[in-house]
Amino acid sequence: FVKRINLMPNLKAWISAARLRTLPLSISGIIVGSSLAIENLFWKSNTQNYFKQSETSYLYHSDGSLYTYQLISYKETNNPISWARKYIYEYNSDSTLLTQTYLMLDTLTGDWYDYGKWEIHYNSAKDMDYFDYYLWNETTLNWDLSYTYEYHYNVDGNIELVDGAIWNSVTNNWENYYQETTMYDANGRDTLYQEFDWVADSNSWVI
Repeated sequence: FVKRINLMPNLKAWISAARLRTLPLSISGIIVGSSLAIENLFWKSNTQNYFKQSETSYLYHSDGSLYTYQLISYKETNNPISWARKYIYEYNSDSTLLTQTYLMLDTLTGDWYDYGKWEIHYNSAKDMDYFDYYLWNETTLNWDLSYTYEYHYNVDGNIELVDGAIWNSVTNNWENYYQETTMYDANGRDTLYQEFDWVADSNSWVI
């Protein structure tokens, strides 16, 4: 003796229970929850093995000007420092930036050491005229001139040429290195920007 069971009433009850206002919420909950789980698993897996995490901090003068900017990069879960750099800013009396010193962290001793320095010069209109970049020489304990960038402006005060040169310490001369040119329309909007590298072999600029 086998009793026949009519499943239709039960099926209708299930369909009735799956109301439009609850079904989307259930499905969306599954999708969001699964996404968070996958993202969390992926993040933990990669921070343990591949990704480097960074920490950034800023310090300001009482007048609101930036004093130092520091970036530290970590790796692995126990967070040993992979590398770190810090920038220290000095200003002129008129609040224009004078120097930006670039320091690196010795991860073994925990000491900061000088690495590079930008020294900025301005024209009479207080626009950047040029800046020189120096590298710290551990042997002589002096800043060695490395390269310079000069800025040229059109009559409207827009930068139309940036001319970069490298200092040759053997010949004590500047050598062509890099150029940027910008063209503007009548409304002062830049219409053409180009970068050039100096090729010594052909003695010419190449885009």
